[in-house]
Amino acid sequence: MSCGFCDFDLDGDLDLYVVNYLQYPTSTKPCVNLKTGLIEYCHPHTLPPAMDVYYKNNGDGTFSQATSEVRLDSVPSVRGLGIGFGDFNANGFTDIYVANDTDPNFLFSNRGGLFEEMAVAAGPALSKSGWPEVGMDVDVGDYNNDGWLDIFVTNTESNTLYQNMGDGTFTDVSELTNLGGVTATLVGFGTKFMDFDNDGNLDLFVANGYAQDETTVKGQVPLAL
Repeated sequence: MSCGFCDFDLDGDLDLYVVNYLQYPTSTKPCVNLKTGLIEYCHPHTLPPAMDVYYKNNGDGTFSQATSEVRLDSVPSVRGLGIGFGDFNANGFTDIYVANDTDPNFLFSNRGGLFEEMAVAAGPALSKSGWPEVGMDVDVGDYNNDGWLDIFVTNTESNTLYQNMGDGTFTDVSELTNLGGVTATLVGFGTKFMDFDNDGNLDLFVANGYAQDETTVKGQVPLAL
């Protein structure tokens, strides 16, 4: 679903993290709405999730699959969508944040080339109500100019801004920054921090969309399955 290059181990070569979504067996039968008889896109939870993959740059133009080697296989397979990078704890190594679909988000803290999942303990895994959200996209930036990188996640419900508190934790400040309720009725997809008016403060752009729940063309006779 998404990916990003970064020199995670500081060896001078760009490594690659790939976010995967789910496994789609060719034997999968169509999903039908029992009330309408229309064919629908199958809910993600009806299909098995796929594990994300980390590729280490060998420095010779090739890559090696090193997910286990850097301890990124310590989490269960979930349905990932968005990815963001940043040195959230200012230790000199780039960390990885992954927005997941209806599963808790991941924050992989880079401990010198080895990763430790910290999202639940640090705060940016769930909404302020303690529930997993339908994470779509991520961007990272210091929205309040305090020297610490914050995380913004678009969701199918309210979008979420996690403020980096500078002590290893994050706080959901969506409502405090007027980014919560105003987005509650929209399906957020892509997003980007950028100083659009050149005033020294990062603004936010969010591309919204619509999640279509049926595949049947309007006027088409429902199939009997």
